[in-house]
Amino acid sequence: MQHLKLITDELKIVPRLVCEVGVGESKESSQVREFIEAGASAILIEALPRFCQKLAADFAAYLRVRIVNCAILDRNGSVTIYDRALSTFVEGIESPSIVNDRYT
Repeated sequence: MQHLKLITDELKIVPRLVCEVGVGESKESSQVREFIEAGASAILIEALPRFCQKLAADFAAYLRVRIVNCAILDRNGSVTIYDRALSTFVEGIESPSIVNDRYT
């Protein structure tokens, strides 16, 4: 996959607001970090509370970054999220990580 920054540079687009769903565990895992560092506002959505805490610390100096701790699904309500070392998945939803990492 071509890096987002390369695409926007090629198209001469300067994002003012970016949103990332499933940011991961840190500033380094963010796909929109370069836009944030260049001054864009950001909404970063991450389902795992422990990742959100780390992201909040990592992006604390960026006042226009909002970290949102939630899971995005095709329905309203609460879900059970399984947080494993290399995989995260939602109870009752088919996931490659369940098969690939042999979770049952």
